[in-house]
Amino acid sequence: MTAIDDHRVAGLPFPNSVLATIVEVLSTRGPAILGGLAGLTAAVFGLATSFEWVAWSPAQHTVVATEAATFWALVAAVTAHYRPGTKKQPVAVAGTVTAFASTTLSLGIGFSWWQVNEAQNASLVSLVVASVAVVSALIARSGVTAELSPGQPDSPSGEPGMSI
Repeated sequence: MTAIDDHRVAGLPFPNSVLATIVEVLSTRGPAILGGLAGLTAAVFGLATSFEWVAWSPAQHTVVATEAATFWALVAAVTAHYRPGTKKQPVAVAGTVTAFASTTLSLGIGFSWWQVNEAQNASLVSLVVASVAVVSALIARSGVTAELSPGQPDSPSGEPGMSI
């Protein structure tokens, strides 16, 4: 590959100049673009509902709209986390990953993507949500430096912390 097309997207050459332009636009206008895309998504859902383009129940409309909202929240959190010149946001990313996993699970339940009884559904929800929450919290915790809470005395052993 040459210096002009040293990246590939879907197996096709992707020139550095295009990649640089995309990175530049996202790094300078990322929040505005994401806000616009989220607004556009809401408008499409409004049209789909108003003109009855889809035969969904009100609950299905709700889970689809919630999935879209959490998707854009996740994209915004990841963009903010990796945006040059900004502080890393591992907790925001972890929280939105948990929310997105939860809403995706709700979407599957709302559209009956699988056939399970009520108890199995409850078991599936609790297992997936708890697992994703624990994993994302551990990942977020690895990116955060814990400090001593203000006003907490040192322990009798000399270690910072709370003495009992």
